[in-house]
Amino acid sequence: MLFRSGTYWIVVVTDTGDAVPEPGAEGNNARVCGSIVIRDTQSPETTITSGPADGAYLNTDGVAFAWTGTDNGTSVGQLTYSSCVAPVSAGCDPSAGPFTADTTTSLSGLADDEYVFRVAARDLEGNVDASPAQRTFTIDLTPLAIDSHSPSDSVNAIVCAVELTFAEQPVGFDTGDVSLIGPGGGAIAITNVVNTGGPSVYEFRFDCQSDTGNYDFTVGPDIADLAGNAMVAAYSGGFSISLPDLTVTQVDNVGTAGTDEQISVSWTVTNAGTFDALGTWTDRSEEHTSELQS
Repeated sequence: MLFRSGTYWIVVVTDTGDAVPEPGAEGNNARVCGSIVIRDTQSPETTITSGPADGAYLNTDGVAFAWTGTDNGTSVGQLTYSSCVAPVSAGCDPSAGPFTADTTTSLSGLADDEYVFRVAARDLEGNVDASPAQRTFTIDLTPLAIDSHSPSDSVNAIVCAVELTFAEQPVGFDTGDVSLIGPGGGAIAITNVVNTGGPSVYEFRFDCQSDTGNYDFTVGPDIADLAGNAMVAAYSGGFSISLPDLTVTQVDNVGTAGTDEQISVSWTVTNAGTFDALGTWTDRSEEHTSELQS
């Protein structure tokens, strides 16, 4: 037999009948009375029935939740609830109350942050759900933006890729979102987009470039973050390549010589590039028996 919480009286009656003669019929009955108190110590269970999914990203400053509960001794209509919301970094405990009959809440004016919503049921005996129902969600009202790119100035090397650092994780970033123009004004095809470091660092790649001069590119604006906030405008950036370019500009003492005779030839090497030629280099000469055709 299952008993609800409360005080119960127990009466034990022993009837010996006529087996033992006693004066008076009522004397054949013996009664023992006592009481027992039964208290419900089982906590109720709480369930969130509507609201943002756990881990959701939202581009609105308001959310709404609804919930219900179940208990072994208290009906659903008699349960009370306490709820709270706070940044995940701070956390919150709904068990402190206050407890009301409300089964919905609407929250507004939330700033950009990751939040946790928690709600706990309490039964008539005062038992509180020890494992409150909870959902985490992120409020993000900020448009997606790119903080920086590299290389961003003049480089003295061949360039095969540009690294972009977004302010937050982009969604759907692809080759079609990038346009790159070389020094001669021609478009350079983007071959790949790769996530290279964490959720917000990407690299767009192209055939390696060595032509000296300025390179300009645009990214976006049809790229959004996890909450669906798109870029306000396309991001524009650029870099330049400066490389040495050693060229033979003059050949001296070109003459004729007989068989087994030596001839001295000298030449001048000029750096026609846009960056100093550092270190050492080696020249090579070739001899031909006929005139070279250009």
